[in-house]
Amino acid sequence: MQKERGQEWISDFYEKLEATGLVKDLEKCMACGKCVGGCPAAALTETYNSRRIIRDVLFGNAARLLSGEEIWQCFWCKTCYVSCPHDVDPAMLILALRFQALARGYGARYAAGFKRFAERLYQYGLSFVPGEKRMERIREGREKLDLPPLVLEEKALEELRVIFEATGAKEWISGLDAREDRPLELAYAKGRTAG
Repeated sequence: MQKERGQEWISDFYEKLEATGLVKDLEKCMACGKCVGGCPAAALTETYNSRRIIRDVLFGNAARLLSGEEIWQCFWCKTCYVSCPHDVDPAMLILALRFQALARGYGARYAAGFKRFAERLYQYGLSFVPGEKRMERIREGREKLDLPPLVLEEKALEELRVIFEATGAKEWISGLDAREDRPLELAYAKGRTAG
């Protein structure tokens, strides 16, 4: 695989990844393929290959990585990390790449699902909020079983909101709406081969 040409080069790409502390681990990758062999995303898609993503990072192929769909196919199960003989963590790399992609206007449609999840968590303290009919059935069932109502304590909800605000998550999530969603390059490589 060739390195990107000068006009495609993103100057701060590698430096931002290096600041996360991930790059020195990536350089330990011996391309054995164990990360891909047990990966559910690689099994379910033709294009996802964490080994290739690591190689692209090391070659500086930032434009292709950040504008591609591959970084959004990872389930973040960390099977890759568990199976790596050198403790390389492709899942953390994927997370860092997703943040860089979003900062450059790519992938907002993928982040929309996370945004809804986080907004419900902030508002209700629950990631899934049943509709009114289902909530009534839950209330009735809990009464029949002599269980207390399913209520999140206000103190716990307040603590959760403080964490959201202190970490900047609330502001970051709100900013997702303002981002332009640039079109992604779909499937830049076919198949799971390293070549």
